[in-house]
Amino acid sequence: MSLKTSYFNLPLFKSNLRRFWWIGAGVLLAYLTVALLFLFDEDTSEGFAVMNAVVVGVAGILPAILFSYLNNSGSVTCLHALPVKRKAHFLTNLATVYALILVPAIISYAIGFFYCVLEMPIGIGNLADYFVMLIICATIATSAGTLGSMITGNTIAAIFFAILFFAFPFYAEGVLKGFLSTNVFGIWDVEYYSLDNMSILKANPFMIGWFIVSIIGLIVSWFLYKNRKLETNGDIISFDFLKPVFIAAVSVFAGLIGYFYLNVFFDDSIFLMLPFGILGAVVSYMLSKKAFTIKGIWKPILIYIIFVGAVWGTISFDLTGFERRVPDIADIESIDMVDTDSFINRYHYYTIEGKKYYYDMSIEDYRYYDEEDFKNITAFHKQRIEDRKSGFEKIHIVYNLKNGKTLRRIYSASLIEDREYLEPIYKTEQKLKINHGWLVKEYPVTEIVISDDRLKNDSKNFEILVGDSKKAKLLLDALKKDVSEASYEDIVSYRNSLTQVQISYQRDLIDENGNVFIDESKERTTYDNFGIPKSYVRTTALLTEWGLFDAIYKPNEISCVELEFDYRQEETVRFKNPDEIKEIYDFVSEAKLIQTKEHGYDFNVRLIFLNAQGKRILDFSGSRQTNIPVPRLLSAEINKYKFKYGQNIPKGAIAETYEIY
Repeated sequence: MSLKTSYFNLPLFKSNLRRFWWIGAGVLLAYLTVALLFLFDEDTSEGFAVMNAVVVGVAGILPAILFSYLNNSGSVTCLHALPVKRKAHFLTNLATVYALILVPAIISYAIGFFYCVLEMPIGIGNLADYFVMLIICATIATSAGTLGSMITGNTIAAIFFAILFFAFPFYAEGVLKGFLSTNVFGIWDVEYYSLDNMSILKANPFMIGWFIVSIIGLIVSWFLYKNRKLETNGDIISFDFLKPVFIAAVSVFAGLIGYFYLNVFFDDSIFLMLPFGILGAVVSYMLSKKAFTIKGIWKPILIYIIFVGAVWGTISFDLTGFERRVPDIADIESIDMVDTDSFINRYHYYTIEGKKYYYDMSIEDYRYYDEEDFKNITAFHKQRIEDRKSGFEKIHIVYNLKNGKTLRRIYSASLIEDREYLEPIYKTEQKLKINHGWLVKEYPVTEIVISDDRLKNDSKNFEILVGDSKKAKLLLDALKKDVSEASYEDIVSYRNSLTQVQISYQRDLIDENGNVFIDESKERTTYDNFGIPKSYVRTTALLTEWGLFDAIYKPNEISCVELEFDYRQEETVRFKNPDEIKEIYDFVSEAKLIQTKEHGYDFNVRLIFLNAQGKRILDFSGSRQTNIPVPRLLSAEINKYKFKYGQNIPKGAIAETYEIY
């Protein structure tokens, strides 16, 4: 038999086109009104990105429509009685999908190509990239839709499975990482690889890998179609050997959905997977049997319960040794350790034209090589494992081992309570370099904004300096010296100061190979905020000389201080005694108060300062965590409020210190 007859049937192909030509016409119209419209408006990406997304939807649904005859006993018998082999049916339907997508695309891309030749020569290369990604995206979606159509005898189920197969990499990765980050102590959950690397306009290793998997999916679909029984039309699952897989998958899927839902109402427990998971097992079992029956249902339920128990046991007893693993110092080549402040510089990146770009500090700038640092970091690591404490500072640790492997962990810490372990790490030149790159590198400073919440002007800005001015250079010099000599307390709580300096400076973006991203400005502007505590004597002296502290409200200009709880005005407490006002003023001059925490209960505390006319002149909220003494008059009122709302505090008790956030 000829190749044409065996693998492709022209009459069937023409019949498909006569029935579904309107889909191709719709795709062409969308290209002409979306992709090319953006192109003519000199935006070569947005319109084609939208169209690639449209193509994904069309390519995912078309197989369910073209293979819908498999779900009707009369149609499937009639078509398979024709002198056309199954492989011809299969490949002809796939050819129809590509014809309805690629023909409109080729016409549109041809128009775009000639437009670029005449008007925008730089866009031709981009068009070629977009067309390649069109084929990749269409193949991925077609594979998902075809595989969905092969495993079920129901058209609606086929569309559902197509969506599920297409979204599976993202769902599986997101849910798995969310589940593990909640239950496995120290697990690294920084990067969602699939979500961060998917691009519908630029090929990258993830998309190429997904494309290869989709080709394998099409081959699997062919073998399923080849061996599919005709009488399975109407079945949710057309193959008996896939029914246990279906029941297991639905049970786990439903269990994880239930876990995240019930987590809102109950304490974290892996056994929260049971209610919804068992319900999913029952429903999927009935669907696979095509009957409302519970005969034999105990088997999948028991298997699912054993599965959940095994997951609980593995994680609770750390059977893999994951949580307890700390590398030996002799095995460590180097360590990357960054906290919340430096995280964005080390791990945050921009995706530009399908490539990752980071700020231009190299990996070496974030890396510890000294053996003494190794001892301090592993000591902190072991302490985290031992007491399993938590805090509000995220500490990311990456061990680069001599055998070429890496060990990644992330922990939360209290910078005050864990001072014994963190101070030796924070009081190093390497840490200073990590947190404040501009202190080490000569970045072009463009602007410096000096501000203070106590200033009398509405903007709360004292002065804005041009980066290359004489005053800016004096301030930078003073600030560099103060930061370099800062105490541990100032290092971990510098943002609490009401006097703030924001330094805007320019940094290049580089890719993982050190290549600089070039755009119109050639540089990217970023900024650092610095609180100026009293211990920054050089900077404070300079700001005093310039008159900053003469321009702020003084305690004698304040007639009343209002203390609000949870922003409830009916709970407001007012202080009018000048000595009390000064005490509170001095307190907030050292730290901004927003929340107090005791016995696991948080609530908002807000301080509002009024002048003699009753006008609000100061309003304090927002800070990072630290422990500082709270004035007794505030402490007493806070305890009254907590006692009133049922907190576990003896009546009349006064707490002297609170955690301030």
